[in-house]
Amino acid sequence: MPADHFHSFGNAVNKLVVTPGPHRVRRWLALAGRRIREYWEHLAALDAVERFHEQAILGANCRIGSRAWCVNRGARDNIQLGNYVVCRGLLRCENFSPGKIVIGDYVYIGDDCLLSCAERIEIGTLTLLAHGVQIFDNDSHPIDPYLRGQDFLTILGQHKGPRNKIASKPVKIGERAWIGLYAIITKGVQIGDGSIVAAGSVVTADVPPLTLVAGNPARVVKELTDFSLPITDKLLEKSK
Repeated sequence: MPADHFHSFGNAVNKLVVTPGPHRVRRWLALAGRRIREYWEHLAALDAVERFHEQAILGANCRIGSRAWCVNRGARDNIQLGNYVVCRGLLRCENFSPGKIVIGDYVYIGDDCLLSCAERIEIGTLTLLAHGVQIFDNDSHPIDPYLRGQDFLTILGQHKGPRNKIASKPVKIGERAWIGLYAIITKGVQIGDGSIVAAGSVVTADVPPLTLVAGNPARVVKELTDFSLPITDKLLEKSK
């Protein structure tokens, strides 16, 4: 996971005190190298922000990571980010059937996350996607082996005509859910409010609210009975 060193968008630059001694030149070189890396990281972040403004609709106070990106050949509102979203991953509306990605307020999308959308992917307020999470509302390629080969040749430009039909079904993740490291969410899945998907899980069926699931395929581990829904919104009221 190539997580960048500005994680959580804290203070990126720490002061380096150079003291007299035999390692003074080495410390100055280290400082110069660090500043150069920070400069290129800053340029990458500006490029990512510009890309999102061109191909998506952003709410207030969104934070776009330097390795974030979006791909949208359709209308800008095919990708919508709510207020205070932190996005460090890739949001992609597929060209074979461009769908709509709708991200609620205060959502976190970690490093190396991938959202592949051919119909609709919706994520609710205060939901957290850990690093490496992948969400697909589509099969990416046809199931039929002949058509799959033909589809790949079409992508490579070696077969004329449109791409073959690829199955898709909307994905919806509720509010305050937590999707763990490297979890995979497949097409047609709905995850209820407040639920947790354990790291590395492959979710192929709906998850009820306030439920912990784990495994491949993901199974219910336990109900989160110590909590209740709806959860108070006083925290959100204070943050506005």
